[in-house]
Amino acid sequence: MANTASVRAAKPIAVPRLGLLASASLVQGAGDGRWGMGTEWLPEMVNGTSDLFGARSMRCNTENVEPADAQIVEQAFPFQVYAIDQCTTLEDRDYVGRARRLLESTRSRSIAAEFWSGTIAQAEGFETDLWLASTSTKATSAALGPAKSLAKLDAAVAAALSNNRGMIHCTVEVLGRLLADSALHRDGNQWTTAFGNIVVADAGYTGDLDGEAGNTEWMIGSTMVEVHLGPMTVIDPDTEEGRRMAVVSSVNDMKVWAWQDAIIYHEPSVCLVAAQVDLS
Repeated sequence: MANTASVRAAKPIAVPRLGLLASASLVQGAGDGRWGMGTEWLPEMVNGTSDLFGARSMRCNTENVEPADAQIVEQAFPFQVYAIDQCTTLEDRDYVGRARRLLESTRSRSIAAEFWSGTIAQAEGFETDLWLASTSTKATSAALGPAKSLAKLDAAVAAALSNNRGMIHCTVEVLGRLLADSALHRDGNQWTTAFGNIVVADAGYTGDLDGEAGNTEWMIGSTMVEVHLGPMTVIDPDTEEGRRMAVVSSVNDMKVWAWQDAIIYHEPSVCLVAAQVDLS
């Protein structure tokens, strides 16, 4: 009897039903070749404390009204997410399909991790509030229980967005605590607050803001998030060029890469506010 195990096909990976990409507005196959330079735009919405809107007397002379606030130009810069199917050249399997499916199933976590911590943005020296944990605006002065902290953040997001819908980002654990407290409502495939803001949890979110110690995490409120994904590229080892890129012939090793450009659009000048959660 041969001393080898039988080989079976692996179960294909499924695309996650929850997480950042499942909750955000997702645009696939985007990009016009100029992503590397980033993008900028002027938001239509302004922060709720702005004097660019309000109520006034009917006898007010418009020519004499000079708002002190100015709208801020927002920026966004792309980064790349990837996945690698590692195997040997002695195996015969769907290398391209496996690498593609691995990227599709992990990219939400990878994008969410960058969106929360801004590791790449900081390394690149971007001086904008591209990432969630860059905020210094806080809706709580101390850590509160999950439901109370959510209520404070829900109110802060509503005020910043003048009743328009926003998003509240948290870890999977905080989401579980909120559900245990019956603090959220189900709306299709999304969880929402009492005021209708979308609560999104992702395995890529860390809950960290100030490097604080103790059993606390942060939730962060933002405008609605839009994620654009460029075309996916997968190394095909069945082609001459792909095999040259993927194979390490000295050890019969092969790494099949799949990658995709990503860019996250949100408007931190309008809303980026945090609330601390006590998980004890």
